[in-house]
Amino acid sequence: MFKKYKIVSVISKDSNAIVYKIKINNKYYALRKEKIYKQDALIHKDNFKYNKILDNTHLSLYRLIYFNEFINKINNIHFTIIYNYSIEKCSFHQPLTNTLKNNPIELKKHNELIKSKYCLNIITDIKDGTLLEILYQLSRNQIYSMILQILYAVHLMHYNGFNHSAINVTNIFYKKTKIKKIKIFDNIIILTFGYLYSLINYENVFSNKYILSENEIKYATIRNLKYEDYMSFLSNGIHHDCPIMFKIINKILNAENLSSDDISFFLGKKLSYESTLYYCLHINEPMKIVKYFHKLIQEN
Repeated sequence: MFKKYKIVSVISKDSNAIVYKIKINNKYYALRKEKIYKQDALIHKDNFKYNKILDNTHLSLYRLIYFNEFINKINNIHFTIIYNYSIEKCSFHQPLTNTLKNNPIELKKHNELIKSKYCLNIITDIKDGTLLEILYQLSRNQIYSMILQILYAVHLMHYNGFNHSAINVTNIFYKKTKIKKIKIFDNIIILTFGYLYSLINYENVFSNKYILSENEIKYATIRNLKYEDYMSFLSNGIHHDCPIMFKIINKILNAENLSSDDISFFLGKKLSYESTLYYCLHINEPMKIVKYFHKLIQEN
């Protein structure tokens, strides 16, 4: 069914992949195409069987496939449904970004990928767009609902032993909906205000379930990956990767005094100083953050 498709348009393109809107049998899907290393592509296809995937998670490709299988298993609206993945020869070249140019390690990986003639194709359900496209159009209540939905998605990942590691405005997708209310955390009912949100792009997902290298074991030991997911959502998602806001948030986290200019910077922002402060002070207590924003919706 998924072998023949028609490319309709380009949804997004970055240093990791290109995403197309495609048409199959009069239905629309998203096709994510990204370069993979030759050694990953040539591994026997029998290793794609679920019971063999985990044995190969020292390779990034199999980590992605393993997480995709987990998503399909829980079948939750706050993640992307994966319909099919395959490996094929391709001529797609991922663009070189300024971030990569300034990171020698990632630049080396990028150059190795460019030499590869193989791509991983992932066909998923299609969303309406990224959070970046609508962020500044959302009302306060819509922002609160988005926060609660993504906090729930992050909770599901952490509860099952995964860390997203790359939460930002372009890795959060939205889909318009007529569903008025949804349930999160088993017993919390929230209003959608017309939007359902999901976490996408799982290339950087990290888990202790994987076969880890020595450096990765050290990485997992030294860093608080759960904290980093919540921090990334606040700085790179809710506050749209704003350098000035990032510095202010770090001041709050380090218990430094804010200047009057720091506090006035929140004027007109989608998340107030008071709400940002509460999020920061309880960043290691996510359920308190959930209850806080749930109460804000109820009060408005």
